Amino acid sequence: MDIDFDETLEADRRHVFIGRVSWLAARDGLVDVERWRVRLPDHQPGGRCGASFYVTTRGRFSIDHTDREARSTAGDEI
Repeated sequence: MDIDFDETLEADRRHVFIGRVSWLAARDGLVDVERWRVRLPDHQPGGRCGASFYVTTRGRFSIDHTDREARSTAGDEI
């Protein structure tokens, strides 16, 4: 992955890099190249919680504020 950093913010123990991704690799089939959308059922991203702790995303849900049911939405494809 190539990233051009526009700005770096430094604190006592942290560095925050603000930049733009100019190149990214993805496994075959993950991106619908006709629509340039990520196929979310095939995507299992990880996230950083802080310090050296990370999480995985095994389940997804959305909340419709009118009926409170979990269901798919248009945002299910990034």
